[in-house]
Amino acid sequence: MPAFPGSLDLRDGELELRRLLPTDRDAIVAACQDPELLRWTALPEPFTADSARGLLEEAARAWYDGTVAELAIVVDGAFVGATHLAFYDDWRASVAYWLAPEARGRGYVTRAVRLVTRWGFETFESLNRIELWSIVGNEASDAVARRAGFTEEGVLRSRFPARGEYKDVRCFSLLRED
Repeated sequence: MPAFPGSLDLRDGELELRRLLPTDRDAIVAACQDPELLRWTALPEPFTADSARGLLEEAARAWYDGTVAELAIVVDGAFVGATHLAFYDDWRASVAYWLAPEARGRGYVTRAVRLVTRWGFETFESLNRIELWSIVGNEASDAVARRAGFTEEGVLRSRFPARGEYKDVRCFSLLRED
C-alpha cells in the first residue's frame, strides 16, 4: 500500500480537501442526521457522536496504514462533507464521497472527486485505475461520476453491504490515461 504524504495542498478556488480533524466531529454528526445521506451510504443509523468519533479514529488509522486517504471537503473554511481514496493494492483504488444537505447542488462533490483522483494519479506512480460505485437508483451520484470524467462499466450485483442487505451498484472507472 502507498505511503501518504504528511501534508496536502488540494484546492480548487474556495474548495479545499484536507485530512479529517477531531474538530470536524460536530459537523459530521449534523450532516449524518440527513436520511437521504444515510440512504446511499453504509454509515451507521442512527449516527451519533460516538459514530463520528469512531469514523475519525478509523480515518486516522487508515491514513497511517496507507490504505484509505479520508479527506474533509471544506468550502470557505467550513466542513461540508468528506471524500476518500481507498487503495486495494498499488495499482487500484476507489473513490467515495458524501455531502451535507445544505452544500448540495453547487458542484462541490464533482470538484472534490476531480481533486482527489488527480492527487492519486499524480502522487502514486503505480496507480492505474480508480473505481467509483454508486448504489443503483442514486442518480445524483451517477451524475457526479459522469461529470468527473468516469466511464460507466455496468452494474455489479449485491456488491455493497449496507444495513444488513447487499445492494447493486453501478460501477464507473477512471484510468490514468483518461
